[in-house]
Parts: sequence; structure tokens; C-alpha cells
Amino acid sequence: MSNNDNIVQPLVLSFKSDVMLLEQPDGSARLQSPYVQMTVGQPSSGLLAALRVLSSNGATAEQLTDLVTQHNGVADLPLLLAYLQRFIQSGMICQTVTWSRGRLVTLIPTSPAYQWRFSEPIANARYVMSRFAYLHKDGGQFVLASPLAHANVVLCDWRATALLHTLAQPYSLQELCCVLEDLPHSSVAMFVRLLLGCQALSSMRDDGKPEEETPTLTQWDFH
Repeated sequence: MSNNDNIVQPLVLSFKSDVMLLEQPDGSARLQSPYVQMTVGQPSSGLLAALRVLSSNGATAEQLTDLVTQHNGVADLPLLLAYLQRFIQSGMICQTVTWSRGRLVTLIPTSPAYQWRFSEPIANARYVMSRFAYLHKDGGQFVLASPLAHANVVLCDWRATALLHTLAQPYSLQELCCVLEDLPHSSVAMFVRLLLGCQALSSMRDDGKPEEETPTLTQWDFH
């Protein structure tokens, strides 16, 4: 591992494929999707540039901040952050874990009920795939889904599939980071955070059994 492996890999943010950015003749911008419609009134050049980037390949929050600052200074940063929060809460934003060779996984909200929870792994805790999560093929890609999450996780790299296979058994974050030698620890950690945030992982109790979510959910099973 190189020294750069300890650098936290930020999430790349981008609009979902069904979110359209419509620039209006009056200078306003309209975001339209099957579930949400939102108008950004008279955005500055920096904010408009950020919206265009979100509509294409995406960028990290830091890169979007730098872009707005280059255009308009720091005055528009609070507005950018407020809009980003609204976009995320409205289920309009995809979040991608990246590493030096490309994309690892992308989380895609699937309904307006989606709520992003950034969950930090607990030191020495062991995690296993949730029994609610299931993996299926869709459009040439493997997709991880769960009825609890209101979001899908698209596996963009075979290494993500290997990590999921490993998590069929309980692993701590430290143990999981040692599974694939070429994958930076920071990317594995962000991968675990993403799965925890969409409830695709369960933590193990002291008795070695996965934590049960609620008395009602303990009765659930696949048909």
C-alpha cells in the first residue's frame, strides 16, 4: 500500500439519470424528475456550472465548492451546500465510491422515501450482509437491493462483488481491508459506510448472531 491509501476517498455526487436540468430563457434552472420538480431561481454562473457538472459525470462536494468559488468567490457557498442537501434529501443524487482506477459502487435512490444516513463503522465491530439484501443482474450490471433501503447499489467493479462475497461471513472493517491487496483501505472503508447507510449490512451481537431490526422484521423472510 502506498501513503496515498490512507487518504479518505470522497463520494462523487451526480444527478440520477432520470433528473433533467432545464435551463430556462429567463435565466432560471429547472430540475425535473418523475418524483420531484425543483426550480433554482436565477443561479449564479458558479452555481449553474455546478448543476451542469452534477448532470454529467459528477464531482465531489469539495470539487463543486472549488468550482463555485472560482466563479463567484465564497458568497455562494452556503447556497450551494443548501441545494446539495435538498437534492440529497429529495432522492435526486447518486453517490459513488471511487478509487484510483475508477468507480467501485454507486448508490442510486429508488423512491422519494429514501433517506441518506452516513454511518461510521464501529471499531472492532463485525459486519455481515443483511438477510434482507439481495443481488441481481440488471442491464449488464450487478445490483444490490433491499426492501429496507429505498435505494440500489450498483457494483461497478468486480472488487465490489468480491467484498460482498466476503461479507457473507462476519468481518470487521480492518479484516475486510486485507481481503484485496490492490484496493485502498480508504475505499473499502467508504464502501462499508455506504452499505451501512442503506442498511445492507448488519452488525453482529456479542452472542455471534446478527442484530435483529425490530420484532416485526424478525418475522420477514424471502418468499
